[in-house]
Order: sequence, then C-alpha cells, then structure tokens
Amino acid sequence: MAANIDAALEVARAFSTRTAGPVLGHLLLALIDITAGIVALVWPGPTALVPVIVVAVWALISGFFELAAMLDTCRRPAGARATCPS
Repeated sequence: MAANIDAALEVARAFSTRTAGPVLGHLLLALIDITAGIVALVWPGPTALVPVIVVAVWALISGFFELAAMLDTCRRPAGARATCPS
C-alpha cells in the first residue's frame, strides 16, 4: 500500500518539474515503487523475511562492536575499569 502511494507521489512530482531529466528519474522511481508493491503482494513471506534478516545482521554487527568497545574499556586506567567483568 505504501509503495503504491509513493509511486503516485513520484508521478505527481515528475510532472510538476519543467525539465526532462527529473521527470524520467521520478517516473523510474514510480515504476520501481509499483514493482515493489506487486512483489510484496505476490510473495509476502520473503518480503517479511528480508527486514528480519537486515535487523539480525545489524544486531550481530552492533553487538560485536559493543563487545569490542567493552574490551577496550578494560584496558584503560584503573578508574575506568569499574565496568569491566571480573
């Protein structure tokens, strides 16, 4: 639904400009939005799986960096070591 609304807004934006360059770009974005909407309707399972995978990868990467930051904190002077694990 949101992809189709965005497509309609891109078409409106395309014809509100006076030059040909932005018109083609906005029409291409509208076509991509319509295609994304159709894909989401036809294959709802994979469409829902992609954000789950993105969030999982983000969580793993941010967790790795938080762990590295915690270990770096343990190498600091004695006053900063209060948060280090025993």
